[in-house]
Amino acid sequence: MIASHAVWSRLMGPTTRGGKPYTFTILREPVAQAISTWAYFVSSHTNMSTFSEVYASVASLPRNGPYDRVAAHWLNPMAHDLGWYESHGFSTTYDHNETEIWSWIAKMDSKLDQVLLLESLDESLVLLSRALGVPLEEMVTMHFRSSGAPPLRPTPAEIETMQMVNRVDFALYEHFSQVFHRRWASGTSGKEADLDRLRELRAQVVQACSASSHGASSAGNRCPRALLAEEAEYTNHLIRRAIS
Repeated sequence: MIASHAVWSRLMGPTTRGGKPYTFTILREPVAQAISTWAYFVSSHTNMSTFSEVYASVASLPRNGPYDRVAAHWLNPMAHDLGWYESHGFSTTYDHNETEIWSWIAKMDSKLDQVLLLESLDESLVLLSRALGVPLEEMVTMHFRSSGAPPLRPTPAEIETMQMVNRVDFALYEHFSQVFHRRWASGTSGKEADLDRLRELRAQVVQACSASSHGASSAGNRCPRALLAEEAEYTNHLIRRAIS
């Protein structure tokens, strides 16, 4: 499991246990991703108040300098986490080279078994369940964290700036969104029934976790701590399970 914005190309070496892993990741519509980044990483840590200020700051970064956290958050952040900049010498030189962008996306398509979309998370989880042969009960997720602050919405002009600056991310999302929708529309029947079942299971878990938070002891087995864990805690949970 690779989490916390670790770079995939750096860590995804040959496996020595169990053969080839099933490799998947998740993408988000780039404007929504930027709004989320603002909520969690910018609003409470800087004096900037608009996306225009953020991208003016990004524009001042060295074109071939070493990557820092600001750049990782705002310059094609999803492509960054999949290794775009590592595979191009940490340079932004190719960020608007359409031939190079689509060539890299084609390579990623050949390496990734599946790409989930946050905007279609339930459908993505149904497809993942079928691909892995894992019961839907193991695919239940919960939304349990929010920044609490009203989201900052970019202006139309700021969205145009995002589309220009983050050309790789927009192309990446465009491609894998099309792949996802083709996969959902094709294949075996019963996906809609599975989708309804997954949402029913989530409703049961949400109810159980709500009861657990109010002290109902009978909810524990239906609301395991691992389901509510942050990334680091859940990763440690998986490590303990693997060791045991």
